[in-house]
Amino acid sequence: LNVVFSGAGGMDPETVYNVVRVAGDHAEELLPKVVGSLVMSGLPAGKAGTFTTAYADGYTTVKMQAVDPVAISQTWAGETASWNTASNWTPNETPGIFSDLLFPGSAAVKAIAVAQGGAAAGSLAFDSAAGYTISGEKLTLVGTNALAAKAVTVSSGKHVIENPFRSTGPISATVVSGAQMTFAGAAEISSIIKNGAGTFAVTNTGVANAGFKIGRA
Repeated sequence: LNVVFSGAGGMDPETVYNVVRVAGDHAEELLPKVVGSLVMSGLPAGKAGTFTTAYADGYTTVKMQAVDPVAISQTWAGETASWNTASNWTPNETPGIFSDLLFPGSAAVKAIAVAQGGAAAGSLAFDSAAGYTISGEKLTLVGTNALAAKAVTVSSGKHVIENPFRSTGPISATVVSGAQMTFAGAAEISSIIKNGAGTFAVTNTGVANAGFKIGRA
C-alpha cells in the first residue's frame, strides 16, 4: 500500500510509507506507534479486500493506493537451514505470498527449517536429485490470486514437507516419473489435482477437506 499524508504531523507528505506487512495469512501494522495507526480489517484475498486505518495525532487525510500483486521468482541458495534468512534466497529477500520458489540441486543445504511465525509463498518447484526436507512452522501458499490453484512441481528427486501446510486455493501438483512429493504434516487444502506419472503422497491423517483429482500422466 502507498500512503500519502496531509494535515498536521511530523511525517513527510511526499514520502511513501509502509503501512502493513503481509506474512503468511495475517497482516502486521508497521507504522511507528507514535502515529497511532490501527489496521482494522484482515488480509485481502488476492486483489480483493480493503485495509481500513484510523490515525491519531492530527492527520486529517490519508489516501491509500493498492498495487496489483506481481509474482516474484526466487531460488533457494541454501547457505544455512533457515527459510526466514534473506541471504538464503536469490534475490536476497525472504519470500512472501507472491513468491514463486525454486529449490534446485545446486544448493548445499537441503534440510530447511521455517521459524516461528511461519512462512508463505505463491508456488513451489523442486528440481534436485537429492531430496529436500522442509520442516518447522506453518507454510502457507497464497499467490497473486488467493483462490486460484497453487502449483507444486517436482521435476526430479523425492521431497518432503513436514510442516503444517495451508493453501488458500486448490493444489495443482505435477510430479514427473520417478519423482515424489510427500506432505507429511497436518494440511488445510480444499482439493488436490495431481498430474504426471510420479508419486504425490499425503501421509498425515489430519488433512482437512481435501478432495483428489488425478490428471493425465
